[in-house]
Amino acid sequence: MLEKITDLIKGIRELIKNTKNIDIDELAKNAREKVVSIQESPAEHMTDLIEKIFLAYRMFQEWYKGNYPLPKRSVLALAFLLAYFINPADLLPDSIPGIGYLDDALVLGLVLIFIEKDLREFEERGTLKEITRG
Repeated sequence: MLEKITDLIKGIRELIKNTKNIDIDELAKNAREKVVSIQESPAEHMTDLIEKIFLAYRMFQEWYKGNYPLPKRSVLALAFLLAYFINPADLLPDSIPGIGYLDDALVLGLVLIFIEKDLREFEERGTLKEITRG
């Protein structure tokens, strides 16, 4: 278990180091397009987001059980997301009314964008079973 955690930390460091190659202009263009799309149909986007969250959870769960291979970068991104969510000392403490969860939402959104290709492949392979929320 400790070895897995150590590997995850090393991978997260590598992931952070590799973010220097991101095309900021392309990212900004995509963000603008997404905001316009959300303004036009907010309910549809909330449903889509919730479905992606459950899909990412299921994909990570299947990887953890050894039932689904995932690229190391996606495992690290999802592990980072989980670690960030459970950490009470994140950028904006969750206890701040109104804005406490903004950083969590940002990290969630970035991770979902980062693993989007893997989510699509997971869904297309038919690995997704009915997700129960209870």
